[in-house]
Amino acid sequence: MIYQLLAVGAGGFLGAVFRSFSLLIFANKLGLSSIYGVLFVNVLGSFIAGTFTGLPENMQGSYLRYFIITGFLGALTTFSAFSLDNMGLLKMGQYKMLAINIILNVVLTLMFVMAGYALSKKIFG
Repeated sequence: MIYQLLAVGAGGFLGAVFRSFSLLIFANKLGLSSIYGVLFVNVLGSFIAGTFTGLPENMQGSYLRYFIITGFLGALTTFSAFSLDNMGLLKMGQYKMLAINIILNVVLTLMFVMAGYALSKKIFG
């Protein structure tokens, strides 16, 4: 178990650093809104997740999975996990659940971001 945790921690560190670096590049070097940096890491993370899960199982060693999927991509973007779940539903032909999952994740997370923001403003001004 300790090796799994170390793999997650190392991957998480690198994912967080890469995310911060990417957002800084988009903002400071390219002069673009942070929206583009977030879009970039979400798309890249989803591509990496899809690429990794498409590999033969013998190439997806358990520590590598912890390092890449849970650690690196967990810190880089949680959107990759959302995309992997949706791909699974799509592959199983569960189109209704796919639509529900997409709508609920997008709508509820937006609502709760707004609720958290409103709560902070109410408490702290």
